[in-house]
Amino acid sequence: MGTTSQDTALRTAWRSQFTAEEVAAFPMGDEAQILMVNRPRAITWHNLKMNEVPFKAAALVRANADSISLSASKGVVLSSGQTAFDEVLAQIGAKRLESGMGPEAEAWLDRAACTTTSAVVDEGADATIDLYLDAQAQATTVAVLNVAALPEARVRVLVHVDSPAGSSTGVGVHAGGSDAGIGSDSPSAGPSVTGTGICGTAGVQVRVAAAAQARVRVEFLQTLDEGFAYLENTAAFAAREARIEMDETILGSDASWIGMAIDLAGAKATTGVDTHYLGHGMGKLDFNYLIVQRGTETEGLLSANGVLADESSKTLRGTIDLVRGCSGSVGREQETVLIASEGARNKTMPVILCHEDDVQGDHGATIGHVNPEQLEYLQARGLSVKQAEALFIGAQFDYAATHARTKAARTSIDRLALRVIDRRAGSENDKGEEN
Repeated sequence: MGTTSQDTALRTAWRSQFTAEEVAAFPMGDEAQILMVNRPRAITWHNLKMNEVPFKAAALVRANADSISLSASKGVVLSSGQTAFDEVLAQIGAKRLESGMGPEAEAWLDRAACTTTSAVVDEGADATIDLYLDAQAQATTVAVLNVAALPEARVRVLVHVDSPAGSSTGVGVHAGGSDAGIGSDSPSAGPSVTGTGICGTAGVQVRVAAAAQARVRVEFLQTLDEGFAYLENTAAFAAREARIEMDETILGSDASWIGMAIDLAGAKATTGVDTHYLGHGMGKLDFNYLIVQRGTETEGLLSANGVLADESSKTLRGTIDLVRGCSGSVGREQETVLIASEGARNKTMPVILCHEDDVQGDHGATIGHVNPEQLEYLQARGLSVKQAEALFIGAQFDYAATHARTKAARTSIDRLALRVIDRRAGSENDKGEEN
C-alpha cells in the first residue's frame, strides 16, 4: 500500500497545538480525533520522525466511574475536581504546570476523564494514595489525579492501570511460549474500533505539587492486554528542597504514549525518574521526558531500562534543561536498551540544554543486541531462538514482580507474563501452578 500525503503530514507536521477550548469541542464517542503529542523541547531533524507523534483518539464512549478506585491513608484530604490542587499551586508560587505529552493531550485527558480528584497531603504527614484503573473494552477509561504535598509531607502514590478480567481473547502468546488459547482468567479487549485498530483506551493524568521539603514518590504500573491504547501524562513542580521520585513499569498494551515533565523550581529541589519498559508483539512505545532545572543546586536524574522483542518499536526523548540561574545544579540521563530480536526497532534521543556555566550535565545511551555467541550458547542447551528471546522478556516481568507493592499488582504481572511467555513472573518453577 502506498503512503498518502495525509499520512506523511501526520508523521511530519509541525502545526500549532490545539487550545484547550478547541479540544473541549471535540465530540466524545462520535468520531476519531488526531492529536499531536510528545513534542520534545528542542526539535531534531524532521526526517527522523521524532519531533512529534500522532495519537488517534478513538471514537469511544466514556467508561463508568466505578471502573476507577481511589483510596488514601490518614493525612490526605480528597476532593472532586481540581480546585483544591490549584489553591496549593498558588500558595507555593507555581504557575500552570507543563506536562510531558503537551497541551493537546492534557486537555483531551481532562475532558475524557471519568474521575478528577485532588489529594492534598497535610503538612508533616506520612501518607499513601492508591489509584487503580480497570480499563474497559469498547470505552475510554481515564482518571485524573492531582496530588499536592504541603511542607515536609511525605506521600507514596501507586497508579496501577490494568484491563478487565473474566473472558478470553483467544490471542496467542509470545512465540517462546505455548500456542494455546488464553485461559478464562485472562482479560478481553473485544473487537477493534473501526479506523483505529484498538479496542479500548486507558489513560491517567497525574499532576504533582511538592511544597518546601516535601517528598513525593509516584509509582506507575501498566499491565494492559493487547488491544488497548495507553496514555500517561504527568506534570510536576518541586519547591525548595522538595524531592519528587517517579518510578515507571510499562509491560503491556498495543500502543503506549507516555509524557512526563518535572519543574525543579526551588533551590536544592531534586528528582529521580526510573523507567522499566517492555516491548513485545507489535507493540509501540513512545516516551517524552523533560526535567527543567531552575533553582540553584538542583539535581535531576533520568534512568531508563528496557527490552524490545518480536516486532515491537520504541521512541524515547529525554531532555534535561539547565536554565540560566540554576548554578550548582547537576543533570544526568542514561538509557540501556536490549534489542532481543531482529524485528525490533529503537530510537533514542537524549538531550542536554544548558544556559548556565556552573552546572554539570551528561547523557548517554547503551543500545545492544543479543549477539550470535549468546544465542549459540543457549541453542546448544536446547532453547530455540524464540525461547531465548522469552528469557530476556521474562527478566522485565521478574523485575516488576519483585518490586510489586500490592498483591493485586503481583497478580496482574503474573497474568500478563503467563500470556506473553507462558510462565509466572519471578520463577520458572511457578509454571503450571494455579493462580
